[in-house]
Amino acid sequence: MKFWLFRKNIRLRENRAPALLLLLMCFVFLFYGFTTESELSEPKAKAAFLFNLAKFVTWSSPRFSTGDSPLRFSVIGNTEVKKELTSITKNKVIGTHPIAIMQENKPANAHILFISKNSNIKISKLMYALRNQGVLVVSDDPRSFRDGIHVHVFIQKHRLKFRVNQLASNNDGVRLHAKLLSLADFVVYKGD
Repeated sequence: MKFWLFRKNIRLRENRAPALLLLLMCFVFLFYGFTTESELSEPKAKAAFLFNLAKFVTWSSPRFSTGDSPLRFSVIGNTEVKKELTSITKNKVIGTHPIAIMQENKPANAHILFISKNSNIKISKLMYALRNQGVLVVSDDPRSFRDGIHVHVFIQKHRLKFRVNQLASNNDGVRLHAKLLSLADFVVYKGD
């Protein structure tokens, strides 16, 4: 069994790059209409990303007790992202699941957990505790990717980008759809 680090080759995908970039931009602007760049703050962009990310995730373990059980988000360390996520998800559903924003003291009960770079939590210890729990862990801390988080979201040159650790997410019972992976800046996956 080998593990590979995969970097998208931009030259091979030049024809698809504009379409994929447009799709990602549509995700961010979907719930804001057409806003000016100054109106879209970093917390708002990250909250929109989290909401739209949930549409491209399948949990392999039985994480929902019923077909209309809430999809639970939890945010650790950034009250602005939590506030924006609460605003975006108000009265929204994904599939048949209404959205619920949880308190940060029970991350294992969340479906999607966002850990801010401003938090003082030890990500490696938390990832160990959440192992095989079916929690998709997202962070904007650049050091968190090496600690095994599933998605690292970041701003680069005024653009929202993300990296995916598909190996870690698959091992933890969270499947990310191919469309999402095609938009990622960087993917860690399991090779043959």
